[in-house]
Amino acid sequence: MASTALLTKFLRRKTPLTTAVSTLFLSSGGMPDSLNKPRNKIVPHPFQTGGPMSPYLHKAVKGGVLLRVNMPGVDQTQLKIRFENNDIFFEAEGQPEHPSERGRTYKGGFGLFGPNFKIAKIEPEMRNGILRVFITVHAVDENALLESDCTASFTTL
Repeated sequence: MASTALLTKFLRRKTPLTTAVSTLFLSSGGMPDSLNKPRNKIVPHPFQTGGPMSPYLHKAVKGGVLLRVNMPGVDQTQLKIRFENNDIFFEAEGQPEHPSERGRTYKGGFGLFGPNFKIAKIEPEMRNGILRVFITVHAVDENALLESDCTASFTTL
């Protein structure tokens, strides 16, 4: 009788919050289908207290657009940036940690502007493994820059 009451009390307990967080670190082999589906939002690291949650940032600021991409192990000489059809693309390969290894390869791009914009100047700066690009833009409409969407894709190989 006492064991039945104890079992009922155990089954009524709520699962701890650590169970929900720990599913983020499990392999997808044995998870239910609802957890295997891709998610559209970025899930923050459970121990992160500050800083950006994404390896890239794109932000409309006064006079242009600011792009920031984290690329640890890359310096200015290894970086290639090109601009095609109002899109900016970057590619770099980091230094290997060991001579028998290959460094990380970073590739990505930002789809920036529609036909209502004219690019005036692109200023890339690579410092401490962080690429910062400020793009000066002249818009036909004053509010068009702040209302425009900037799409981004980023790949680490």
